[in-house]
Amino acid sequence: MVDERGLAIEFANLKDETPITMGSSEYEMIELFRRINVSRPIALTLTCLAKGREISSQSIEMISGLRQPEVSVAMRYLRENNWINIREEKNQKVRADR
Repeated sequence: MVDERGLAIEFANLKDETPITMGSSEYEMIELFRRINVSRPIALTLTCLAKGREISSQSIEMISGLRQPEVSVAMRYLRENNWINIREEKNQKVRADR
């Protein structure tokens, strides 16, 4: 989750013990996306996906601080533009295409 002071808060993925964090490089990535007029929810979602591994939409919500509808809209846009693949499971996970 991102707090207003810019501190990284860690959340462990239940299947992968490596914590996902938002640090200074992620904040820089978000700022670069915003400079090229990428919407905030899409910029935050892409930044969460930048680690290159599967992540649940719920984890994106927790890490980015976005609400569920914002994540859904961002993922729909990314899916429609073939930037991500979504694997339907009980806990939905997405992966950025390379």
